[in-house]
Amino acid sequence: MTLKSAALGLIMCLTVVSTLFAQDYTNVDVAIVRDVRVAQETRLQVRAEVFNVMNHVNLGLPVADLNSANFERIFSAGPPRLMQFAVKLIF
Repeated sequence: MTLKSAALGLIMCLTVVSTLFAQDYTNVDVAIVRDVRVAQETRLQVRAEVFNVMNHVNLGLPVADLNSANFERIFSAGPPRLMQFAVKLIF
């Protein structure tokens, strides 16, 4: 075994290990709901939801194909901060 082949084996081992373990996935979602009585049997529900409150970037998995020119590159990410609001009449 030459020094060049040993170094190549070490590099391949390190890249395989790095592609097997992805980044941590961090996500915090919050929902706030309020019921307001409009009449005896009628309620109005107001709702606000926020997904990924901290707006943390969750990267996708890197390309794991050793023959690809894009090996170990990351081309995807999770969704950004999203908000949705709703009003529901319950009778």
